[in-house]
Amino acid sequence: MAELELVFWGMLGLLLFIYLGYGFAMALVSKFVQPFPKSWASTHGLPSVCVVIPAYNEAACLPAKLANTLALDFPFDLLSILVVTDGSTDGSEALHFPDARVQVLHQTQRQGKSAAVNRALGFSSAQITVITDANTLLNPEALLALTAPFQWSSIGAVAGEKRVQADPGNSTSSEGLYWKYESRIKHWDARFYTIVGAAGELFAFRTSLFKPLEPDAILDDFVLSVRIVEQGFRVAYAPTALATEQASPNLQAEWKRKIRIAAGVFQSLPRLELPKKPFTWPRAWLVFVGHRWMRWMLAPPLLLFFLFSHLCLGANNQGVWLFSAGIHLGIYAWALLGVALNRFQLKIPLFYMPMYFLMMNAAMLAGALRYMQGKQSVLWEKVRP
Repeated sequence: MAELELVFWGMLGLLLFIYLGYGFAMALVSKFVQPFPKSWASTHGLPSVCVVIPAYNEAACLPAKLANTLALDFPFDLLSILVVTDGSTDGSEALHFPDARVQVLHQTQRQGKSAAVNRALGFSSAQITVITDANTLLNPEALLALTAPFQWSSIGAVAGEKRVQADPGNSTSSEGLYWKYESRIKHWDARFYTIVGAAGELFAFRTSLFKPLEPDAILDDFVLSVRIVEQGFRVAYAPTALATEQASPNLQAEWKRKIRIAAGVFQSLPRLELPKKPFTWPRAWLVFVGHRWMRWMLAPPLLLFFLFSHLCLGANNQGVWLFSAGIHLGIYAWALLGVALNRFQLKIPLFYMPMYFLMMNAAMLAGALRYMQGKQSVLWEKVRP
C-alpha cells in the first residue's frame, strides 16, 4: 500500500497546486515583474472605438444595453456601435435607435457569434474594437479603463472584469465567488506577462490584429485572445472596466453553459499554436498551462482517480485512512444534496459551493464527450428562467 499512498499524496499535491498553488505562485512572482514595458505607442490621446454587440433575440435587453453604452464616459465623436441581430425573430432588427452612432446589421440567416463578429469587423474602421454581450451592463468608465493600456505598443488586447450578480439563495450563486477568484488570478497573470483567454462579456483589441474566426468556433473570445498573443502581443487586464450580468437562472442553464464551454475547449486547442510551442512564447505558455490546461485537461480525471485511490486506502486500512475516506465521500454527498435541494427549490447556499466545484469538473468530461460525438452546435440557445 506504500505505493498507493505515494500516488494519493502526489495527486493531492497536484490538485492543490492547480486550484490554489498556481494562484499563490503567480501572486508572488508578479510582484517582481514590471507589468508593462516603458516604450509608449506612437499615437497619443484616446483611440477611436467601435463597440460590437452580438444580439440574437435580445429585444428585451437591447434598449437598456444601448442606453448604457451610449452613456459611457467616452468622447462622442470617437465612439461607434454595431449591433448584429443576425437570425433574430423577436423584432430586434426593427428596434429604432435614434443615435447616429448606432448601426444595426441584420440578415435572416443565423450563423453564430463567431460569424457575427467576423461580419461586424468588416464594417469597423475604428482603431479599437470592443466586444460585449447584450445582457451585460458596463460601468461609466469602462471604455476609458479598457483603452488606457493601449498606450503601450506591446498591448494587443485588454480584458475587462466580469461581475456576476445572483440572489444569495440561487443555486448558481457560487458562480459569482468563482469569478472573484478568477479575477485575482487574471490580474496576476497580466502582471506576469499576459492573460490567456478573456471573458467575452467585455474584451477590447486592436482592430488591425483581428484575424477572422472559424465560423464554427464555439469559444470565440478564447481563440481571439490567444491568436493576438500568437502575434507577439500581450493581453492586459483592466479590473476597473466592469461587465455585470445576472448569474444563470438555474442549475440546468449553468450545466448547459459549462458543457458548451468544455466542448469549445476541445475544439479550440488543436487549432491554436500556443499550446504546441512552449519555446516560442514561453511566459504565455506557462500561463496557459498553469491557469487553463491543467484545470481543463488534468483536474477532472485527476479528481476521479484521487477519489478511487482514497477509497482503496480506506478499504484496506483502519483508523485515519478509513475516517478520511469517509470525509471524502461526505463531500460528494454534500454536493449531491445540493443538487437535491435545488430540485425542491430549497435555498441553502452552504450546499452550493461543493456542488458548483464538482459540476465544473463533471462538465469538462461531459463536454469532451459531446465534442467527440459532434453534438455541440456553434449556435447558443439560452435556458430562460
